[in-house]
Amino acid sequence: MPADPCPDADLARHDLVWLKPNAPATMGADKTAEAVRQWMAAGHPAVVRRHETLETEAGGAGIALGIPLPARMGRQRLAFRVSAGLVERHAKMPLLKDAASCVSADWIDVVRSVDARISGCGARARAFGSLGWQFITGETYLHPGSDMDILIEPMVGFDSEAGLAVFASIAALDNPRFDGEVILAHDRAVAWRELCAGHREVLVRTRRDLRLCCASDVIAAMAIAGHR
Repeated sequence: MPADPCPDADLARHDLVWLKPNAPATMGADKTAEAVRQWMAAGHPAVVRRHETLETEAGGAGIALGIPLPARMGRQRLAFRVSAGLVERHAKMPLLKDAASCVSADWIDVVRSVDARISGCGARARAFGSLGWQFITGETYLHPGSDMDILIEPMVGFDSEAGLAVFASIAALDNPRFDGEVILAHDRAVAWRELCAGHREVLVRTRRDLRLCCASDVIAAMAIAGHR
């Protein structure tokens, strides 16, 4: 029996998506489609990305996906769309504590320390960006100037005041530099560096849009996220 189509609403930015074997046949014959075919043939996923403004205005349907190619393939970023029915399975980005195995000996203690700090305030860290993709694929993405991109997920018992202090301590690191987002709710996230900067408004990101929100409301939402 074929698997049920993946409901579009189940997906959030940064989710990993593996497509069904018949998906490439729906993508045409341009260079992007051929690169996606080769990527899929290796068993690698794509990632859910935000709908670009021009795509939305053009009435583009389907799930917006991306593939950041590794160093040996020129670091090109592929962007394409598929219908929800072509998604075979989806998953979250890997945990930071697992992806840490990919970093250099010079950085691994720092990355593990950051993971411990985030865990200590009641949150969970996931790796995305170069670190996440290197762990997922085994390809080379990291280089000496790479940021460590992390998604922070508040868990039950998350302390927002302690969390902001942890975010600020991580933002002060520069070897390596850390960046990323904190998850407020399903498919709602904000750059945690913005929360540390003391701005009155911060940019909240979803698959569909970007919107400026009051920073105090976002911090309250972050606290609520830890009590679901």
